[in-house]
Amino acid sequence: MEWSRRAKVDLREPTAAMVTAAAKSGLVLEGSFAGTDAKGGPTCATVKVEWKVGTA
Repeated sequence: MEWSRRAKVDLREPTAAMVTAAAKSGLVLEGSFAGTDAKGGPTCATVKVEWKVGTA
């Protein structure tokens, strides 16, 4: 199945504190979101991303 719709991620959402914490600790900034919509199709439009600092 080929999908032509795309999710848009706002990269202004991670806080400066999160970026600094990841950089100082040698960790990564990880974002996740639901990849499908309520009908089972691909998520499109701007999505709400859950950001966290984690290991690679």
